[in-house]
Amino acid sequence: MAGSSSLFVHRLWLAISAVLLLIAASSPSTLVAAVRTQTTAKRVPGLSSLFAFKHAEAKALGIDDPSLPPFINDIDDDEVDGQVKVAAKGEKTPYGPHTFTQPLDHFHSTTKATFKQRYWISTKYYNESSKSPTPIYVVDGGETSGVNRIPFLEHGILDLLAEATGGISIVLEHRYYGTSKPRLRDIGNKTYWDVDALRWLTNEQALEDSAHFMRNIKLPGIASASAQNKLTADKTPWIYIGGSYAGARAAHMRVLYPDIVFGAISTSGVSAAIDSFPQYYYPIARGADPACTQAIQAAIGAFDAIAVPAFYGSTKESTVQQKKKEDALRTLFHAKDLDWDDLANLLSSQLGYYQALNWDPAVSSPGWDQFCDVMTNKTAIKSPALTPRPLSSSSKRDLTRLSKLAAVQEAFARSSVASLRAELDGKFSTNGHGGDKDDEEDWLPDELFRLASYVRANMIEPCQRSGSTLRQCFSTKGTEAWKDFVHARTLGSSKAWMYQVCTQWGYFQGAAPKQPSIANAPNTNRRIHPHFEPSAQQQRPMMLANADTEQLTASSLFDDRSRSTAYTPGPQLVSSLLTLSYTASYCPEAFPPTSISPGVPDRPDIDEVNRLGSFDIGLRSLAAQRGATRGTGKEGVDRLAIINGQFDPWRPATPHSEEYAGGGARTDTLMRPFKLIPNCWHHCDQNSLPSDERKAGKEPERIRKIHEEEVAFVRAWLLRWGK
Repeated sequence: MAGSSSLFVHRLWLAISAVLLLIAASSPSTLVAAVRTQTTAKRVPGLSSLFAFKHAEAKALGIDDPSLPPFINDIDDDEVDGQVKVAAKGEKTPYGPHTFTQPLDHFHSTTKATFKQRYWISTKYYNESSKSPTPIYVVDGGETSGVNRIPFLEHGILDLLAEATGGISIVLEHRYYGTSKPRLRDIGNKTYWDVDALRWLTNEQALEDSAHFMRNIKLPGIASASAQNKLTADKTPWIYIGGSYAGARAAHMRVLYPDIVFGAISTSGVSAAIDSFPQYYYPIARGADPACTQAIQAAIGAFDAIAVPAFYGSTKESTVQQKKKEDALRTLFHAKDLDWDDLANLLSSQLGYYQALNWDPAVSSPGWDQFCDVMTNKTAIKSPALTPRPLSSSSKRDLTRLSKLAAVQEAFARSSVASLRAELDGKFSTNGHGGDKDDEEDWLPDELFRLASYVRANMIEPCQRSGSTLRQCFSTKGTEAWKDFVHARTLGSSKAWMYQVCTQWGYFQGAAPKQPSIANAPNTNRRIHPHFEPSAQQQRPMMLANADTEQLTASSLFDDRSRSTAYTPGPQLVSSLLTLSYTASYCPEAFPPTSISPGVPDRPDIDEVNRLGSFDIGLRSLAAQRGATRGTGKEGVDRLAIINGQFDPWRPATPHSEEYAGGGARTDTLMRPFKLIPNCWHHCDQNSLPSDERKAGKEPERIRKIHEEEVAFVRAWLLRWGK
């Protein structure tokens, strides 16, 4: 890909991918897309609350398969755009792909299988005759196909740094993503991607992939052997870069491999793995329009007033009156076939739009503003702040698709609260007669009706029009419903990331602490995974329990902080029905045991991640692990930059966490940059404008400033090479 057209394709995809995927990033409870399998129209169950929106969105964008993303019958679920598909099919870009052979198991000799790890390289700024060492920048592909990182070789912080320092840029795909995965026939004649086939997808193995690559790669496009010899990790500085999950990996690489990773930039790096993670919603409440977040909480509060007693089977009202309320609420949402917790999950899915905000209008998703316009009863018009800049003629077709997308998103706004109230006229009355001014529907807030109009038009009705039942689109329950997912013969990013979430990372995004009576309400009608009861221990992040590990003993400070904030009530942006039990319940269903494997653990082994530093990563030493070269000294780690956006929903899992790290109580220096970008969101420093626009001063001041600071501290780092 090249030029402004490829940049727009990248921006267009970014605008929808934050909703379609996951940190990376998105909530595990809304991560699983509803998709068609190869043999049946049945969708992947559970956590599929974005299916209907995606269906309409994909149709508006002209994408071939409206059940996007097809992570069961896909090449890769992220490689969907026309220009991206070219690379997905193996055709060359100017940068590759190239491959590097990796052992599947670096440590335990459980298999002799290998896989081809893809990478892409840009040498456009490389000068072989330069007397200064050539920095090599590696961008970690993270939890998506490396194809989606190719534009960073042309625009963004990777290209900015390479241009400023005469460096070489590399995009390195993560194991089990894109095509960087073993062949099933090489790992025990497997026929589908079950827990046996996925067991080598661990943080430890993936980190060693990067180290093995850096130690042994012979870079293509470098003419002479003498030049090649100058580009090894002991002869020239290698700097590791990543955002979100990949940002945590960048920090881990600097801490674990200081002998080969000269520096690292961790942007929105979730260095703290947390199983129960309601704090995801806290920055949304802090950063969004208060009128919008208050409207959401009003709607959710009204929903919970009826749904929570119905779910737990505990109410002081007569059974007849309670049943009237329940039926009326289901009628309002057109969701009579859904369990209450599945309906509650559906109502939360639009919050993922907030993470998709970006300072660049061509990248930022309009979904959040449009949703808030509905919730606050504003006229459904496109925000001027989200109007894309003029585009080249080659991109006008994509702009037309975006306009169609906006029309899809705004269509629901025509539904009036009055008409929805009319649907409920008399349905709360025990005598069955409508028209009574005292009918209970009259006190239900307008915000609940607005939320219902949004959900019906964008999720419920498109699901029904597709020929599926609501349970097929949105239910999380039942082993039979997960059968096709479990036995998938191809592996896409969504399933791979779900496995990592269930085994090591967590981030189950349920409701914030509210009333003890809700958390302790009797459980009478739900299937619970035994570990995931919201006990006192599990209501706080479960960190660093290994007391005999050197650096974790010092982390007792974190334990104190977590206890002090464990029960602090948070914003009620999602229903109280989204407990840890519910948001984590898909793990044993999606990854059941086999004849040789017990399946995923009862809870994610977050300690394996957090012993690398968690919120305090880089501040104190690690006990020597697997050799004397693995420590970094008691004084901490230089040349590890930690960068976050002020209102990033993932900020609570980073060293800038307001909940667990004092908002980021560290000094910002050239050797240890620690920067918080005001009024910004998820890894918002990684993209940039095209060179001509950037040099014309068209980037916002805060983005121009952070880019200049990143170039400045990397230049300062390079001055220390060899000293």
